[in-house]
Amino acid sequence: MKKMILLFALCVAFHCSGQLLWKVSGGDLPKPSYVFGTYHVAPEHFIEKVPGLLQVIDRVDAIVVEVKEEEITNPSNFDTYIQSMYAPVDSTLDVVFSPEEYREVDSLLRQVLMCDTISLCSYNHYKPSTVVQLLENDIFSSLMGIDFDSVPLLDSSLERCVNARGKPSYGLETFEYQSQLLNKASLRQQADDLKDMLSNYNDCAFEAARLSIAYFMQDLERVREIVNESPSDLDMLECAERNKAWVPKILELARAQQVLVCVGAAHLVEPFTGLLYLLKQAGYEVEPVL
Repeated sequence: MKKMILLFALCVAFHCSGQLLWKVSGGDLPKPSYVFGTYHVAPEHFIEKVPGLLQVIDRVDAIVVEVKEEEITNPSNFDTYIQSMYAPVDSTLDVVFSPEEYREVDSLLRQVLMCDTISLCSYNHYKPSTVVQLLENDIFSSLMGIDFDSVPLLDSSLERCVNARGKPSYGLETFEYQSQLLNKASLRQQADDLKDMLSNYNDCAFEAARLSIAYFMQDLERVREIVNESPSDLDMLECAERNKAWVPKILELARAQQVLVCVGAAHLVEPFTGLLYLLKQAGYEVEPVL
């Protein structure tokens, strides 16, 4: 793992020119718009490492994101946030897991965290999917050597960077909708996913490192290969449906003004359902900004 972290650090320092930023033009668009594949755990300073991105930020009239930051931080969404993170009182972890499973998962968690003072009891009122997200955050935080609570991340930084130039933001989805996506699986399925992650924690950490290296090398094709090594049919279908729903929204905005569309890189890459493919199929020219 130490070797992987060193390689990751080198990739961030010496990035490769790649295919994260794309120009969309032609058809009924009066001016080109742009699509950028983000990585939700990437740090803010990565903006400077993407060829042409700062110039595009200066050029466009608005930014389009998955969910606007002001909606994520809106106090009116606090109840939705709580409901998405915490389990109902009759479905806590000690209820979802059998006593034998609970002891097994507790032991696995202690091994992963290498700390006897933190047990599964500490997470008992969270949904299993929340615990998975917290553990994934720990993996990426350790890998990158940053504290997500104190370091600005790429997605929000892009939006603030555009807004600082007096340009507006548009969201493709609502905070409530994305919260529902994160908790689409049943609590039993979430519990199985948590147990599986803890049982294969080192493999999960290794895959996170591989994906991070591919992204920071700006190798979109490699990102696609890694994402597709262990695809979930449900996740693939969900991603395809979201991409299809986004296209008309993006084009409506792009016909009226130049926009920079910033969505997760995984949404760009699929050969028949990815955002870039769908825009090409709609009759537009799509080319990388190198």
